[in-house]
Amino acid sequence: SNTGGTEISGATTSTYTPSNSLGKKYYYVTITGTCGTETSNVAEINIKSTPSSPVIGSQIYCSSANKTLGDLSSIAGLKWYDALVGGNVLLSTTKLQTGKYYASVVQDGCESGRTEVDVTITASPVKPEVEVLSAANCTSVTRFKLKNEETGVTYELENGGAVEIDATTKELKNLGVGKYKLIAKHGTCSSEA
Repeated sequence: SNTGGTEISGATTSTYTPSNSLGKKYYYVTITGTCGTETSNVAEINIKSTPSSPVIGSQIYCSSANKTLGDLSSIAGLKWYDALVGGNVLLSTTKLQTGKYYASVVQDGCESGRTEVDVTITASPVKPEVEVLSAANCTSVTRFKLKNEETGVTYELENGGAVEIDATTKELKNLGVGKYKLIAKHGTCSSEA
């Protein structure tokens, strides 16, 4: 209502800055002059608290994981940017690349400060490809060759066994009778044949 209330002492100019205490407050203006008194409509001011900046640690992913911004955190109300100040808003479906991303939280219409999130994408090894050198027969097992060996990549079997690869022929050595799955590993990243 635009009647009653408490007059604000000293508020006699065309501008007024209310306190920043939280909650709803209502204001109206009464102007008295030689032609009478005019009263404005009521203005509602609702001061809300600013949410805390999100806490999101640095992340490392393998390139084969195809992670997006949405995978970095499950905090509700996240808003992603490409800069600490200003910049562009990014969709949560943006595919991650090595670099810095900035997140804020939006709650009840208020936005927090931004948090820097470092992301590192480690290259996954190429999926190993094998070629049959000779098929199994009564006296020997099938012989295989690795077609795409990569430098800096180790190869092992799914059960954790080591694989010996001939340096010249790239033949997989010492495989007995059985089924095998070859795994290429580079750091914590892997690809399976």
